[in-house]
Amino acid sequence: MAQTPPPAAGGHRRDLQALRALAVALVVLWHAEVPGLPGGFIGVDVFFVISGFLMVRLLVGELDRTGRIRVGKFLHRRARRLLPASLLVLAVTAAATWWLLPVTALRSVGWDIVASAAYVANWRFAAIEVDYLAAESLPSPVQHYWSLSVEEQFYLVLPLALLVVAFITHRARGGRAGAWHVGALTLLVIGVPSLLWSLAQSASPDPGDYFNSLGRVWQLCVGGGVALLALRGAPRGSRILRSGALLVGALGVVASAVLIGPASIYPGWLALAPTVATALLIWADGDDLAITRPGQAGWVQWLGDRSYSVYLWHWPLLLLAGVHFEGSWLARVLALVVALALAEVSWRFVEERFRLRRSGPPSPRAPARGARRSVLALVAVTTVTVVGGVAMTAERDAGPLTPALASATDDRFMEYYDGDCRPAVPQSDPLTCTFGELESETRVLVVGDSHAVMWMPGLQRVAEDNGWRLDLQAKLSCAPVDATVLLNDRPFTACRAWARNVLGGIGHDPPELVVLALSPAYVLESPGTEPRGLSSALSGAVGQIRAAGPQVALMAVPPRFAEPVPACLAAHADDPETCRAYLPSAVPENQWAQVADSLSGVHTIDLLDQLCPGGTCLTDADGILRWMDSNHLTATYSRSLAPHLAEQLLPLIEAP
Repeated sequence: MAQTPPPAAGGHRRDLQALRALAVALVVLWHAEVPGLPGGFIGVDVFFVISGFLMVRLLVGELDRTGRIRVGKFLHRRARRLLPASLLVLAVTAAATWWLLPVTALRSVGWDIVASAAYVANWRFAAIEVDYLAAESLPSPVQHYWSLSVEEQFYLVLPLALLVVAFITHRARGGRAGAWHVGALTLLVIGVPSLLWSLAQSASPDPGDYFNSLGRVWQLCVGGGVALLALRGAPRGSRILRSGALLVGALGVVASAVLIGPASIYPGWLALAPTVATALLIWADGDDLAITRPGQAGWVQWLGDRSYSVYLWHWPLLLLAGVHFEGSWLARVLALVVALALAEVSWRFVEERFRLRRSGPPSPRAPARGARRSVLALVAVTTVTVVGGVAMTAERDAGPLTPALASATDDRFMEYYDGDCRPAVPQSDPLTCTFGELESETRVLVVGDSHAVMWMPGLQRVAEDNGWRLDLQAKLSCAPVDATVLLNDRPFTACRAWARNVLGGIGHDPPELVVLALSPAYVLESPGTEPRGLSSALSGAVGQIRAAGPQVALMAVPPRFAEPVPACLAAHADDPETCRAYLPSAVPENQWAQVADSLSGVHTIDLLDQLCPGGTCLTDADGILRWMDSNHLTATYSRSLAPHLAEQLLPLIEAP
């Protein structure tokens, strides 16, 4: 069967532009919440494979032709290609954030913008994604920069890795190794550990894994592997074979977007599907095939050419439209139309102008000048963001509250959040923070989730005033029961293992009192197909604790507000009473009271009279902001409740 000759190592490929168009369309439609594409986020995976292909083709090709890689020139070209449009969107987003988003979002978004400008956004989002409290926060308007950060980190590491491998192989072989072999060895050294790490993490997924470069680099290496095949001059096969590869690849990408969803464990094994499918599409090099003619249509090529700018603009506009028009479909459509218009402008007058600029013969100082300009641009964006954010915060904050609205989410029990006793999502070993009198004969153990942590400032003051030892064992998003809760619609197996370890440990060294606090919002994975309630599982856990000897105090469920209180107060500074909640609707039926009534030695600690006097759940009082979000107390207010906590806890400690 006749073989199609290998393609040239470089040159414009319309099929790649069509693939870019498909990738950005999937991401944009997914962000717009278009039905039928629960896995549209895999468009980012498609971009990763394309980027890996192009960068490896460029760098290994240069190494093959010249025997060296000019890293400075490569990075300068990347900066000239990517930074201008990126920084423009960040600057516009910063300005829009100050005017349009709640004051409570300014500080966080400011740091998000700084991280995005420095291309470390993925590490920032990976860090905050594991925080239970982050789930209720407004998504960042620059959250989509995480994928750009992964790519830029790859662009920085790849040329250096190629040079290191070339040097090592040169020393080992006593002569220069071929560029193809250097490229292949480099991709194996980088890609295989990354793939293995990604697969291993899928066994006990951490929400932050999605953003982690370590679990994504292998996808760029797969694209790089396709580039090596092209550089090697490997035959592509017949037209029939390549047409089949195109068909399988296209179906693989589309099927991934339709069948994979946010509840899937991703990346991991599932990421192989869109990655391999994209590699097939690139390998087939289908510009000369009839099957690719739809992808060569003018509007498809237009979108592919502008895919970078479309990707940059679409998400901030969709987010801001969603905030101010409450998810209106008309607002989303208008946001996408504006995004396409801005993409055209930034592509034509920013991207292309910088990319095509000619400045005479290359200067040895050009990379340094480019680096200085990039640093200056970063400093400018950072300064404007931070200074502007502080100014806007001062103007828009709703009165002299402690903590201030803009810093409410930081007013939490930092001894836990910044300490050594906060288990990572996949971690099941109990970690303990100890406070109060360490040698005291009276020991109180606090167990639970973020609700347990929020009571700690008040409980710590009670312990210090009464000479108790106070231990804390808490795991975010995890109910302390011997049952499997769901996290992001997936079984949280590490939580159940942690709870078993905690409950078992109480029997080995029982304290005088165990204080349990947890959210009532958990759904448990049942043995059958339907989730079951939480009360029976909690009864079992409480019974196990009582069997070990300690008294048990169950913290009553706190009220839940319709939206995060600081954001609501910022938006309704002229009418703060709008943000209040009311009993009984603010508090679901108190399952914990039923648990306490069913077992001896179990008590409910109920502070609803303080939280909701007369049935009105206050947002603030006496200059203290009470809530950091919709259902967690600020540390300042929790600390002020110490006398009321002591009033109900002291009789339990003093009881025989």
